[in-house]
Amino acid sequence: MSSKRLGFFTRLLDQGSAQQRYRLATEQILHAERAGFDSAWVAQHHFHEDEGGLPSPLVFLAQVAARTRHIRLGTGGDHAADGVGHSGGGGYRGVGSAV
Repeated sequence: MSSKRLGFFTRLLDQGSAQQRYRLATEQILHAERAGFDSAWVAQHHFHEDEGGLPSPLVFLAQVAARTRHIRLGTGGDHAADGVGHSGGGGYRGVGSAV
């Protein structure tokens, strides 16, 4: 029988400055790792009033990965921009192995 794993999902809400949101979300993930969580997930949102602001989850998770050792990091959603002439998945090649 496999052991159970515990993860959590969070959004960076628009209350406060971007610096405050990123700092608080980073602290939340660091605390989760210390508490024994196995994974942390964040969602991409483009500064929507009710949904929070994290336009580039990979950049955010890369800086979190540099400060963590064991917790697995992932995106709960990443939206390709309409009308952009490039593949949205390209950014995952460079960061994926680090996260």
